Amino acid sequence: MNEEVNTIEDDTNDYVAESFKSSENETESLKIQNYLLDGKYYKILSVEGAKISAACQLCSKKIISYSNSTGNLLSHYKLVHSTIMSKVKEYKILKMSGNSKKENLKQTKLYQSGSNKSCSKQEVNDLVFEYIVCEMRPLATVEKRSFKKLILGLTKSNDESIIPNRKQMLKLLKNSYNSYVSMLSDLIQKSKYICTTADIWSANNKSYLGMTCHFIDSVTYERKSVLGCKRITGSHTYLNITETMACMTQEYNIHYSKISHVVTDSASNFAKAFKTFSKSVKPLQSTTLSIGDLNEDVSPLKINQNSK
Repeated sequence: MNEEVNTIEDDTNDYVAESFKSSENETESLKIQNYLLDGKYYKILSVEGAKISAACQLCSKKIISYSNSTGNLLSHYKLVHSTIMSKVKEYKILKMSGNSKKENLKQTKLYQSGSNKSCSKQEVNDLVFEYIVCEMRPLATVEKRSFKKLILGLTKSNDESIIPNRKQMLKLLKNSYNSYVSMLSDLIQKSKYICTTADIWSANNKSYLGMTCHFIDSVTYERKSVLGCKRITGSHTYLNITETMACMTQEYNIHYSKISHVVTDSASNFAKAFKTFSKSVKPLQSTTLSIGDLNEDVSPLKINQNSK
């Protein structure tokens, strides 16, 4: 009888110990998965089931994410705070250090927990949208039979209504773009000067002009963002270039006087476009900068004085 009691107690102790280890591993796995949510880069505002609302610690922007996907959180830093992405990656490695011995158990645990959980329609929408944008896929992708089969297979669902259609993706794309324009416009307005880059290239017999902007703020010190990439039809004349550049800067309410420099190649059509593009500000002497010159402290004031 005593032997049976001892056996039961031993089995119970083993079960409790195993449960404790399993709980410990699951907690450690959750910390690794949500390293962005531990307070350093995001502050959690609310948690509703799998849905998590968090505020960026740098710009206070509210971001919606899910417990099984931190893609939105990471995309915000790649888009808005790209200058510190190296620190974010280093922090991720730091959080994961010391857990290499538990890697196999962690992978098994994540697989088991994910296999029994179905994704909500909102989660599917967000993940599909992120895939379409990041991989630059056409919106018609969501209507492909093979794509629908893939999503239904991964979500273990037979309900096609959870898959967003082309119209829903277009609406999400417009809303996301409008939010980006509004956010970047506010940041640019707070900066005294900005520098832009411009370049034209062709693909599949179609020409495009791309522009980026670079400026300094008090939080991250340096910011760089995309202004746009627009199709150019016809010849690459200075008037065509001027019109396209003006269209992009006006969309962000950027006054010409705020642009201190434009970095591009030395093509004559670009040089003439800049003279037309900057007519609303004091004309500057045409200057060609080498790569080494870009490291020097050349302010708009110094250029104005030298061009008198």
